[in-house]
Amino acid sequence: MPSDAGPYVFNDLVKDGKEDQVKYYFDQMLTHSSDSFDGKVTNDLFSKENAYQGQMVYVIGEDDVVVPPSLAESMIGKIDAIVENRVKTIRIQNAGHAMLVSRPDVVVNVIEDVVAELQKASAK
Repeated sequence: MPSDAGPYVFNDLVKDGKEDQVKYYFDQMLTHSSDSFDGKVTNDLFSKENAYQGQMVYVIGEDDVVVPPSLAESMIGKIDAIVENRVKTIRIQNAGHAMLVSRPDVVVNVIEDVVAELQKASAK
């Protein structure tokens, strides 16, 4: 990953004036295998027979510049068509690409809400 990518991955921290945290967190990141971006797929998860059959949740950071919301929605749309409208989309305001780092409390609240909703639905 280019050494100048930190401000993009953690752009919400930059917006918050936390540049020191951007450098710290970026330095903690492990290198991604380039195959994860453009390698040959051995198990097509986007085929109907391989698709996960349960409820899915996709969380979008409204300020993500690595995977902008419009691109995320396009990817979600492809998955949603395969799994027949079982993808729930949640949008987080003021959150960038690495919202697990920059907005952990908000992400935890979203996960807790989703789990509570699924528990309530399964109790019926």
